[in-house]
Amino acid sequence: MNIKTIFTPGHTPACASYVIGDAVFTGDALFMPDYGTGRCDFPAGSADDLFDSIHKKLYSLPDDYRVFVGHDYLPDGRPLATETNL
Repeated sequence: MNIKTIFTPGHTPACASYVIGDAVFTGDALFMPDYGTGRCDFPAGSADDLFDSIHKKLYSLPDDYRVFVGHDYLPDGRPLATETNL
């Protein structure tokens, strides 16, 4: 099995996302589309870095990749979801 690590700092400086096949596991970089992204107010977090991580790295992956997020906060009572797309 091949696993590609993509460093996606912003939430914290050590964040990473992992690509396995046609799936990307984003951890705290990217949440479900109706919720947004991880926080950037942790020590050494950076909104600028997170923006670059998402726009220059994650959004450069193919549109049909499955995205598995680290959290889902169920906004507006939406049912739990763990997978979306880019």
